[in-house]
Amino acid sequence: TLRTLYSVGDAVGKAPANKQAVTAFLGQHYSHDALQKFWDRYCSPEGLVCGKGLPKLVGDATSGTPGVEGMLDIESMTGVAGNVESEYWGFAGRSPDDPANEPFMKWLG
Repeated sequence: TLRTLYSVGDAVGKAPANKQAVTAFLGQHYSHDALQKFWDRYCSPEGLVCGKGLPKLVGDATSGTPGVEGMLDIESMTGVAGNVESEYWGFAGRSPDDPANEPFMKWLG
């Protein structure tokens, strides 16, 4: 598991205010079903706590066909950091000065 790879073991977050977030741009979307399948495969059989409930979704582009990069980020983060509240921030669009880039100003606003 990722916890073995990073020598985390069965450690979990203890502070109730701990929080972590993933940002997603350029068509990367979140899928509850995909995250649950990841947890079922890599967390449940090991008896590990992954995340702290489902991530809070923030932004205007959080649902749709799950993106490989965006899902890898939320799966990895919740897979390593058990008992830590998570958020998935997804934003549609492109940078106005270069359509190949992310809409960072939208995210910052």
